[in-house]
Amino acid sequence: MNFYFDCGLPRSGSTLLTALLNQNPYIHAGTLSPVFELMYYNDEILHKEQAQAFPKPDVFRHIVRSNIINYYSDRDEPILIDKCRAWPAHIDIIKKYVTDDPKLICTVRHPLDILASFITLFHKDGTLNFIDKAMLQQGLTITDDNRCHYMMNPGGIVWESMNALATAFRQKQTEHIHFIQYDDIVSDPEKVMQGIHWFLKLKPYKYDFNNIVAKDREKDSEVYGLPTMHEVRKEVKKISKPYSEVLSSEVINKYITYDFWNQQ
Repeated sequence: MNFYFDCGLPRSGSTLLTALLNQNPYIHAGTLSPVFELMYYNDEILHKEQAQAFPKPDVFRHIVRSNIINYYSDRDEPILIDKCRAWPAHIDIIKKYVTDDPKLICTVRHPLDILASFITLFHKDGTLNFIDKAMLQQGLTITDDNRCHYMMNPGGIVWESMNALATAFRQKQTEHIHFIQYDDIVSDPEKVMQGIHWFLKLKPYKYDFNNIVAKDREKDSEVYGLPTMHEVRKEVKKISKPYSEVLSSEVINKYITYDFWNQQ
């Protein structure tokens, strides 16, 4: 088994990328998995003071590594890609238990485009989504501007993934990350897939960009109350509106410089 990691920002094309990668019979790119949480929790146990009394520390480290091996034990593909947005902040765990040369694939998109995509999705699905539900529980007024601020505040879905990525920059770990711009996926998917193959040192493969099918369905769509959140279209094409047509000038002015990965 060769393990790699998908840590794309939300609404940045990671679901589309997963569907494309799964066309390759040698690759299994999974949906969001609990592997990181399992390994992180067990690693925390090792760092507790009482862990010094464990009689077999090497065996315990093997148990931590077994989390990812056992989770994918039913897969026959030699290339396995685990998906979790927290990985960039914890590359040290990958180095410690999986491989000393981690390789992460990270789709990115300007935060304003991400926010515009979410707002468009909220209006399209028209259900009580997870953002609105959380805001109501906190007594906040539901407006599109407030939704954007909620997602960008500490603990928000966009903030969390961006913060994990910012941690990788602070820890100078970005040489392990292959960044993919959302606009590149939808405008030149063949070049994007070639770049992934180069980064992961994989053999060439001919992908079909006109017949895309999601092999596995992300389960968080139901949890988030957004049934079309991970909808994959048959063909690669960009149909989203410019963020200037969706977001207010106040939101645009506040977050216009938040794409720090483009400013390094």
